[in-house]
Amino acid sequence: MKIVLASNNEHKLRELRAILSDLGMDVVPMRELDIHIEPDENGASFEENSYIKAKAILDVCHMPTIADDSGLMVDALGGAPGVYSARYGGPDCISDSDRINYLLKKLENGAPVKTVRVAADDQISMTNLENDSLRKRLEQAGVLKLKEAA
Repeated sequence: MKIVLASNNEHKLRELRAILSDLGMDVVPMRELDIHIEPDENGASFEENSYIKAKAILDVCHMPTIADDSGLMVDALGGAPGVYSARYGGPDCISDSDRINYLLKKLENGAPVKTVRVAADDQISMTNLENDSLRKRLEQAGVLKLKEAA
């Protein structure tokens, strides 16, 4: 069974193929289906953002779709940047290096960093009940949380 990855990130693709191939699933990046959209990740949590991405791609391809969202959470900054990791620092921070420098600058005069966490959430979106076998295999494997598309 094919499942679409709502990303073209090669690292994510390799990782999910390694996990899901044992369950008989062929993970394909959205570019293989000629899908070139980037949904606005405006959710308040990693779970919401991953669902937004999965649902947007699902609406285009009508195939089971998987997406993830992740970010850095620095306790000394109240959990920031969190879901805003990719946009942290605003429009002046356009690269990972810019965002890292911005983060380090924010920490210069603050509390010492004791913990930094990387949070992630994965979602699968499916259109209908004919995907019950996929849902059951994933649940039994304990691989991912599942959410039925509205």
